[in-house]
Amino acid sequence: MEAGQFCPVYLFMKYYFTVIIILILDQILKYKIRTTLAVGERINIISGIFEITNISNSGAAWGSFAESTFILAVISAIISVGILIGMNEKLHKGYKYSLSLVAAGGLGNVADRVFFGTVTDMFSLSFFSPVFNVADISICLGCFSIVALVCLEDKLKGIKR
Repeated sequence: MEAGQFCPVYLFMKYYFTVIIILILDQILKYKIRTTLAVGERINIISGIFEITNISNSGAAWGSFAESTFILAVISAIISVGILIGMNEKLHKGYKYSLSLVAAGGLGNVADRVFFGTVTDMFSLSFFSPVFNVADISICLGCFSIVALVCLEDKLKGIKR
């Protein structure tokens, strides 16, 4: 196979590995929280700023669409799988890593919805109202990276206006 040709194994190793690592980390931390803390219990990490807690979220961000676990799981799964399939296109590697983050987060929360009926959230900041988890962080970092890449696309292509 010539350099530059599509190689599924190479794509898997480079981008899907990111998905697997984040998914595993997310699920290990959620398991640890579910088995260590009762729902609603809190551990103060940085006084008045950062707490670890165990919150069960049956909805989406900020508890929106509460009790819509099945629909949210289906939509998230379709989007995440679509992203993973779409990464076969000739995208800039920055987009592929960013999409890997979004897919990993989506799949992490889908796993919770499918196996537990709710998403386990654990990180609580005093200056940011929603409680969140590793999957949420991954989704946000991926989306932020995509926005940054879109804004810098001309520079990435070496085009000056």
